[in-house]
Amino acid sequence: MITIVHETKEGFEKKQKDIEWIYKEAFGGFPFFIQYSDDDVHASIEEDKKRNGFQVFLAYKDGNLAGALWYYTVTFEKLRERIEKLSHVAQEKSKEYHISDMVMEKEIFVLPLYHRGGIATQLRLAFLNHLTSTYPNGVIMFTRMRSDNTGSITVAKKSGIEYCPTGVRTMTTLTTKEGKTIYHEYWYKIIK
Repeated sequence: MITIVHETKEGFEKKQKDIEWIYKEAFGGFPFFIQYSDDDVHASIEEDKKRNGFQVFLAYKDGNLAGALWYYTVTFEKLRERIEKLSHVAQEKSKEYHISDMVMEKEIFVLPLYHRGGIATQLRLAFLNHLTSTYPNGVIMFTRMRSDNTGSITVAKKSGIEYCPTGVRTMTTLTTKEGKTIYHEYWYKIIK
């Protein structure tokens, strides 16, 4: 049985060591194969926890911690600092849909043992339902995914998340075994 919990920051911190381990396992395996150090994972999570509106959802499979999703609020200025074209898209969508609130889904990951079991889909649906009830006037949700991560892209599309036409791809420092450069691309969903 899969259970999704909207965890408090304090509850997240109590489980943070386990979450950091799952993060390393999730990104260390297929399709990522990234070997993060414990210190890098911890520092990245600590940075995210400091962001405005940081919130987390945890997934449990038969009582065992299996995955996580976290997000935070963003502003046009913060998006502009990251990628100016993304800020322009946000402004256009904000005007078109009369929405001023925005969030960035920063991480969604599942322990490889539980891949393809619907956990990521349930995490995302719980998150989107939460946004619907939290932002009655609407919210624009942004996320980014690796262009080669077809599993995450499939889950996102099932949830109504669309490719964000920024024309910008953020390059990681990784290449595939075939020598291809790996990119992150931005995606979004209007929740109203």
